[in-house]
Amino acid sequence: MPCGPASPICTCRTIWPLRNRKPPVPFRPNWPGTRTNAGSGPWPHTTSHAPTSGLAVMTRANDTCVSSTAAATTASMPAVPANCLGSCSMELFVMNNGASVPVEYVKRKRQKNIRIRIKADRVVVSAPYWCNRGQMETFLKSQKDWVDKSIGRMLQKRRATDEKNRFSEGELLLRGVWMPMYPDHSGRIRSVRETTAALFYPGHLKPGTSGFTTALVQFYRKAALAEIPVRLDEIAAQHGFTYQRVFIRSQKTKWGTCSSKGNLSFNWRLIKCPAEIRDYLYIHELCHLVHFNHSPAFWREVGRHFPDWKQAERWLKDHSSLLFLEP
Repeated sequence: MPCGPASPICTCRTIWPLRNRKPPVPFRPNWPGTRTNAGSGPWPHTTSHAPTSGLAVMTRANDTCVSSTAAATTASMPAVPANCLGSCSMELFVMNNGASVPVEYVKRKRQKNIRIRIKADRVVVSAPYWCNRGQMETFLKSQKDWVDKSIGRMLQKRRATDEKNRFSEGELLLRGVWMPMYPDHSGRIRSVRETTAALFYPGHLKPGTSGFTTALVQFYRKAALAEIPVRLDEIAAQHGFTYQRVFIRSQKTKWGTCSSKGNLSFNWRLIKCPAEIRDYLYIHELCHLVHFNHSPAFWREVGRHFPDWKQAERWLKDHSSLLFLEP
């Protein structure tokens, strides 16, 4: 369901919790000396004097709503818009991972269902004006898993965008660190070279071209071939594993595989990860030599050799879109 041009990053979920029924007519206050106008909706619009605890209009993006405020006077208050009635408030919502996100509750006249929108800076729960706050909160809680997943996907896209921006600014992710890249116009190098503080590439290669991308992939592969087999041997010896052969491959969705013959394969993109994440992936594939599945026994074996495997799995899940992004 489209969410409007004001929210380019927006995920939406809708439910129809209420049967079609005529909405109740709200109470119309009759303040002394006050003239009311209900031309655009059932709730009266004050056009002259009103108590100091009246209504003040608040606008956020495309959503205009009315909120209670004790300090507002309504002598110069604009008319309440026809598309939004009731109250608008902001609270914090605790997700499954313990993080808190701001939630905005909005009531609208013309809306017929409860809707959740995931925007760049908050979660918006909107409902018909005859819905009460409890119904809105109950629906949000019932969709907690969906909200978690939607926010996670949005953060992954944002991280991927950040990586593209950093890459376009001349940085490359290597061993969990962003390394600056500089062109070398001396003519002495034919491939990407690494120093302790920076990377240098041949000056005739232009960023964004296929030749430049090929040079970076070759650099990644070369670094992976030099480091993965050596570290894998060390990890296997420390934990008492024996494997046959190791291969470095280009896999689009997997970090590694273990064959029935005892051969291990690893993705060259592993070289982008920090050292502790790479060690976890070595342990993961080595444990498949004992349990050729992902059964509870397998995960117990992994935990025996790498107790923090859950944190490593979460890190990989959170950064997968970045790590699999082509240079």
